[in-house]
Amino acid sequence: MMPSSSLVIREATEADLASIVAHYAPGGSDSPWDPFADLQRVRAVLGPGLLVAEWEGIYAGFLFWYESRRPWYAPNVERYARISDLHIVPAAQGKGVGRTLLRDALSRIRSSSIDTVFLETDETNARARRLYEGEGFVSVAPAVVRYRRDTR
Repeated sequence: MMPSSSLVIREATEADLASIVAHYAPGGSDSPWDPFADLQRVRAVLGPGLLVAEWEGIYAGFLFWYESRRPWYAPNVERYARISDLHIVPAAQGKGVGRTLLRDALSRIRSSSIDTVFLETDETNARARRLYEGEGFVSVAPAVVRYRRDTR
């Protein structure tokens, strides 16, 4: 389902940052490296790669991408974009908001003359995988193996 014409995708502004943090980490977070869990840290990534979706005039989600060079996992790629986060509020999910936000980001990335985009999601996230594969992304690496060891 495609969103109504009242969907707006735009660069985030200072006024959006509190909504992003409240959406991403509603109970707060003590993660020192996660930029979207803290208002001061999200300010550091405010720029052209931080996009917000407004659906019917209300914050509906965000996407963050950045440019980098020479990824260790793709030695033939010189310059690329990495989409590190795409989050849609539950009320807007399944309405095409995420797809429109992703397409807008890809258009912006393309206009920056970047030819390669990487992103990742959990193997079990079927909704995200359908979205990404439906937009032409192909899996290039198997699932990440996570290990755990208790120290007791």
